Amino acid sequence: MNVCLGLDIESHYIKIVEGYAKKGKFFVKTAGIIHNPLPRGHINLNENSQKQFSVFLKEFLRKISIKRKETVCGISGNGLIIHYFDIPDIPSEEIESTVELEVLQVIPGGVEKIEYDYTVLPSVQGKRTVMLVGLPKPKCDFFVNTLLLSGLRPVIMDIGGLALANCYRTLSNNSYGDVAIIDVGASHTVLAITEKNGFVFVRDIDFGGDNVNIEISKLKKISVSEAEQFKKTLVFGMRLRKFYGILWVIFCRKY
Repeated sequence: MNVCLGLDIESHYIKIVEGYAKKGKFFVKTAGIIHNPLPRGHINLNENSQKQFSVFLKEFLRKISIKRKETVCGISGNGLIIHYFDIPDIPSEEIESTVELEVLQVIPGGVEKIEYDYTVLPSVQGKRTVMLVGLPKPKCDFFVNTLLLSGLRPVIMDIGGLALANCYRTLSNNSYGDVAIIDVGASHTVLAITEKNGFVFVRDIDFGGDNVNIEISKLKKISVSEAEQFKKTLVFGMRLRKFYGILWVIFCRKY
């Protein structure tokens, strides 16, 4: 039985799930969610908050009886680089050097400054598109060290939007083909579009529930915490869904 531990650290909550695959199905062994006391303590390059965060995470893992060390973790939001570019029909052994050249052109300092990976997406209209993802090395190293201090051993680092799309494709029986997924978090919104042929478009948008709360507090002249509760009311919740629908239209027109 190959047990897997998944960790998602967001600005408001820490979510973790331990599970395993068996006969084509995924079974959850343990799961937990807790408020994050240090929203960016795992990646803000501050050693004091890093130590506090790692102690908190280690204690949380102990409380929910998770002993597994090998961890798959997600990254999203500030600092994450997602870049698409087209390449000619070149031999597979030449793709890596082509990607390195692209990194030099779009990222100051080139490959020495980021940890990155890439994949060649299915051809669309005769073009080959490369999806490049990366994270500045200082932030990546800091994140890995935070997990190590927490007693975990990170083995895979995935981007939130791509993980969300892959999870949906794996677990859903949807046969419609192209699918758009919007995950609205506190500080940012993740957009993932998957096409039937396997092409994936992912974006992190610097707009989330906190921005909505600020606008509500201004409009209603109430505190931000009161705005959070107001946002959750049934009537406003229906209006909010309409608002995010408008946001989606604006994004489509812009990009």
